[in-house]
Amino acid sequence: MTDKQLRQLPEVGNQIYSACGGQMTFEPDTPRAFFREEWVFFCSPSCKDDFDRDPAISCLRPHTIDRNEI
Repeated sequence: MTDKQLRQLPEVGNQIYSACGGQMTFEPDTPRAFFREEWVFFCSPSCKDDFDRDPAISCLRPHTIDRNEI
C-alpha cells in the first residue's frame, strides 16, 4: 500500500469507528489524527484534544502501550 493510499480519508457519509470503538458517520469536520501510519477518528473535539495533549492518556491508550513492556 502506498503512502498516498494510507493517508486517503474515507468518503463523506461512510461508516467509520472512533478511537473508543463507537460507530459514526465520516464528515469533513470529523476530528482525526494520522497516528502510526493510519487515520484515527475521534467522537468529539475534546477527545481529539486529549489525544493531542498525550496519546497515552487518551482513549487510544491501549494502542500506545509498547507490548514489550508488559
